[in-house]
Amino acid sequence: MSWFSNRAQAWVVPQVLLMARPGSEVVLVSPWIDSVRLRPPFYALPQNRDFSNYRLAELLRDLAVQADIHVTLVVRERDQRFARATNYLAKAKPSHFKVYEDPTLHAKAIVTERFVVHGSSNLLERSIHYNAELCSLDVNSYPSARQWVRSHMGLSIPI
Repeated sequence: MSWFSNRAQAWVVPQVLLMARPGSEVVLVSPWIDSVRLRPPFYALPQNRDFSNYRLAELLRDLAVQADIHVTLVVRERDQRFARATNYLAKAKPSHFKVYEDPTLHAKAIVTERFVVHGSSNLLERSIHYNAELCSLDVNSYPSARQWVRSHMGLSIPI
């Protein structure tokens, strides 16, 4: 387990998501999700794009379209920030996009079949770039992202 501050999340989150196995599923759990600014590793992305303002919405779309990755979001509610974070994915690859709502959700995690980022930070601009938050990076010892979420968070998303 490695602990890091939220200010590293803009770099850690895209690294973890880009390491997901093609064809697998990633699960993002956060009461609120917005299309936050990210700092992806430039070596992993096409060189003909401007990544200075790369956002979560673009990353989720790119994962689905280019790597056939299925994206599952667990949120407290769908609001206008949620729409900003999911608009590209919902249009580009709706078959690779699922949403579950839990009105009592307080947990936060980004889970792939390989890694888990979890802590106190929502997927919001203030949480990622400004607030004092603490997160950890762990290896996922379960065979899938959903199984980790069900076991560790008690969320009843179908397997």
